Amino acid sequence: MMNKNSIISTIILGTIGSIIATVIVGLFTSESLKVFFELRLPIWILIAMTVFLVILSLVIALYFLKKPKFVFLMLSQSTNKQFVGSLVNDLIVELEFRNYEVILMPPLNFLSIESQHKWLDKISKNRLFFKGGFIIPQGDPKRKQVFLDFIDNFKKPIVFFDAPPPFATQDLRENNLFISYDNSKGGEIAVEAMIKEFKRRGISSYKVLVIGCNIVVDRQNSFREYFKKFNDNIEIIVLNNGEFTRESGYRIFKQVLWDNGNNYKKYQGIFCTNDEMALGIIELINELNDFPREETVLIGYDATDEAISLINSNSSPFKNSVNQDSKKLAEICVENFINLRQKKYSNSKELLIEPRLYKSLEN
Repeated sequence: MMNKNSIISTIILGTIGSIIATVIVGLFTSESLKVFFELRLPIWILIAMTVFLVILSLVIALYFLKKPKFVFLMLSQSTNKQFVGSLVNDLIVELEFRNYEVILMPPLNFLSIESQHKWLDKISKNRLFFKGGFIIPQGDPKRKQVFLDFIDNFKKPIVFFDAPPPFATQDLRENNLFISYDNSKGGEIAVEAMIKEFKRRGISSYKVLVIGCNIVVDRQNSFREYFKKFNDNIEIIVLNNGEFTRESGYRIFKQVLWDNGNNYKKYQGIFCTNDEMALGIIELINELNDFPREETVLIGYDATDEAISLINSNSSPFKNSVNQDSKKLAEICVENFINLRQKKYSNSKELLIEPRLYKSLEN
């Protein structure tokens, strides 16, 4: 079923096409040809006029068929964070390839709830301009009603991606979908990567530190629970005060060392739920000349370019990272958005993609 804009475009295109077709047919009626011969006009003029009208109709048709389709993109944070930046760039490229033009809205974390409500209300009032939208939402439950009111008023397809909306996914409407990597599975394969490194180094007794963020707690929670299946007596300390930044990783680990009397051998395993925090820990380790690098295993999350480069160098405790392929996620988001526009709705409102380790466990 076509929307209002598609119907209008089809009517305009059909009307123009009918007029041009009528003119072309009229040129070849007996009366038109008789006038041509009476005026002794060369036949090439008739052919040129016909070709011109055919080309004109094709140009008009292409204009309406290729006319940009606008979608909005709203983020919960700025794009200066590496994975988010890569994901947003891949999404825009994929949308532009499908002839969608992206209108980027201000990051949500810079807006108060009132300001966010005004922006969403503005989009709703101009919904005829948009074909739909994409949102990386904030998990703040205070914003739940703001988003629910918006999707009811906007009425067009919306894909929430990367981070879950501030309400249960079953509350999404039929033309909404949440798409992300499976954070719980990511935590589990991080455990497998760490255990493999422990075995390779002959480390049988260990304590593990987890530095996470309260935005996606599934990563650290599943890591802890899955590790208990391998070793129920293991000591795992989970800190949820990370901020997905290099500075926070550096600061938190420095405080941990201080709290433990600078006992560098306190933890043999460190899991960071974001590569930027892991890189911040590496920066601190590099400042400590007597840190036991060979006795420490660091696992990250996101498999960013800088993290991969460091892992491949084999020169630091950074040994593996959970890989979230931003290009793959962007492609899946756009494909499902198009399905929503075509009213191909899914029974499930949540689509989770299984991540993988950057370095396979087989290596």
